Parts: sequence; C-alpha cells; structure tokens
Amino acid sequence: MVGNEVFTSTTDNVKNALLSSMKNLREALNQAGKSGIKVTTAHAFDVVTNSFPPSNGQFVDTGRMQPLVNWLASVGSDFICNIYPYFTYIYSNVQITLQYGRLGSGSVTDSNNGKIYTNLLAQQLDAVYAALGRLGQGNMRVVVGEIGWPTSGGTATDTNNARIHNQNLVSLASGGTPLKPNLEIQAYIFAMFDENLKPAGLERSWGLYNPNNFQAKYTINFG
Repeated sequence: MVGNEVFTSTTDNVKNALLSSMKNLREALNQAGKSGIKVTTAHAFDVVTNSFPPSNGQFVDTGRMQPLVNWLASVGSDFICNIYPYFTYIYSNVQITLQYGRLGSGSVTDSNNGKIYTNLLAQQLDAVYAALGRLGQGNMRVVVGEIGWPTSGGTATDTNNARIHNQNLVSLASGGTPLKPNLEIQAYIFAMFDENLKPAGLERSWGLYNPNNFQAKYTINFG
C-alpha cells in the first residue's frame, strides 16, 4: 500500500508523485522476485462525487485518477476505498436513517436503473463502481480498506450501534451489491483497538478491543 487517502489530504506535488511511487515500488518488488505482491493505494470515499443515485458516481479528479486506475488494471491490482457509512449518516441531515446507515434493512431505489439498495454500504460501493466504469474500468474490483463505527465521542456512538453495524457488515460480506451481485464484498474493519493516545473525540473509539485490558468492547459473530 502506497500512501493513504493521498488524493484527499495532500498537496498537488504529493498527488502527482503517487503513481510514479507505486510504479517504483512495483519495479523494486519485481527485481526482488516478489512480483506476486500487489501494489495499490487507498482512497477516501470523497474522491467520488455525485454519489446518489449510485449510477451517477464519478471521480472528482479524473485527470489524475484515469492513469492511476489504468495502471492498477494493467498490473492486476484492486481499487481500495475507505468507506465510512457512519460519516455519511451523520452528515446527511437526517435524510439517511440510522437503520440504513448501520447497514440494516432499507429500500432506496436508483432512479436511473431501478436497482434497489437495502443498505448504505452497497449504495456507496456501487457509486465507486460507476465512477470506475466511466473511466473504462468497470471490471476492477473495489475493496473496502477501512470501515467501522465509533463507540463514543459523537452522534449515535455507542457499543450497540457499533456492534449492529459491524455484525451487519459481516453478514453482507458473502453477498454482493445490486451492480455487482456475484462479487463478494471484501472489507476490513477499522480498527482492532481503540487508540487512546489520539485527541479526545471520535478518533479514539473505533476499536473492537480496549487497548488497556485487551477485552472485547462487544461481541461479533464472524462465523
């Protein structure tokens, strides 16, 4: 993984250096006989705009994104996107229900194609797939590099909401999205532990476990 959310949070010089840095790492791995190791980068969801309805999704910076995704396709790497339904829910001005934001049952229809969405993650994933399709890379797999729900420090932050969100995520993982129904959702929960050294607020409390006693904050069935 080369960088994290580079297109969102850094200067133009760093953004412009991302693709060449990925190519350099790929070449170094090849020379070391490690060509099987994939090289990619992680993007924040806000690299996508017009995300509702999902079929309208497109990238904000197509000039930089086009050569990057073309290169990812040429080396067989996935597109990594950090997607946090929690933030979309709390910034929606109550247009999104808590149940839908926690990936529970709902019903939202894409007015362009009639596809029905039952949870916010599928809706967001398909917006990314639509954006990739507009760049000619509709077959590229999207992997959710980070997803989670905090347990303190903000709106709707408690262990029950976090448990429900993450348990629903586990249940959804074996299925696909309306746009990619036969492709399982691959996602990585953020995070294993709370980060108690971060400033007070949301950033501390995304963990499944307490870092002080290594006790689970709530139970998830991964079976």
